[in-house]
Amino acid sequence: MTPSEDYGLVARSKAMLEIAALVDKLAACDISVCIHGGPGTGKSFVSRIIHDRSQRRSGPFIALDCRRMPPKLQVRHLFGEVEAPGPGEAAGIFGRARSGTLLLEEPTALQLDAQVKLLQVLRSGECRASGTAAPVRADVRLITTMTGDPKQAVDRRILIEDLYYRMAVVLIKLPPLRERPDDIPPLVDQFLRQMSRRCERSVSGVAPEALARMMELPWPGNVHQLEDVLDKACATARGGILTERELFPEARRLADGPASFHRQ
Repeated sequence: MTPSEDYGLVARSKAMLEIAALVDKLAACDISVCIHGGPGTGKSFVSRIIHDRSQRRSGPFIALDCRRMPPKLQVRHLFGEVEAPGPGEAAGIFGRARSGTLLLEEPTALQLDAQVKLLQVLRSGECRASGTAAPVRADVRLITTMTGDPKQAVDRRILIEDLYYRMAVVLIKLPPLRERPDDIPPLVDQFLRQMSRRCERSVSGVAPEALARMMELPWPGNVHQLEDVLDKACATARGGILTERELFPEARRLADGPASFHRQ
């Protein structure tokens, strides 16, 4: 059994075997992790695995996309206001994530004041709601995910350098699917098992010539695009084995790019 295979991280390529082994080690260490990679490479999925294998697994796992927070409300959403917490309680997202893991997606979308306050929390280990002088311990593990290279974000001055070093104690880069075609067959097997259970249909595999072609495709939407193509093919399957007829009417759209595949 490969590392982490028991909870769903498929790893057959050398790159993913190394990442799987690292994830196993990080799960036992309560440190900040930054995961970056292209759209659909599985950043949120890996974040959840780290949480589920950690000592914080009984606590909450809260994911927040920083791009969806109105700029003027970022500090309030993250850290709360003086009216919100009771005595000795933290407010905002940090309060909700107490004893668990907080996943911040695309932290470069945070305004400067929110980044500064986040840096203060990571430095001090304490969280203070706006308008109060009573800090409380920030009992949260922080994981961040980014589509771009976080070091380039520092160079472009959209991410505070000190914050980068605090939130990326360990940096994981997830490679695109086109660079690890050896992972496609086990991914296909895993997705088909899941889809067969969900749809109560017996789809057991992919025809050899179709699988070979899948391993040659660029997959700009990465793992999530592979999953979506299989999902649609299963819906129209005529038998237990998916053929080029079911798969490639969708797969031909791969050259159009990943515009519709922006999941983490």
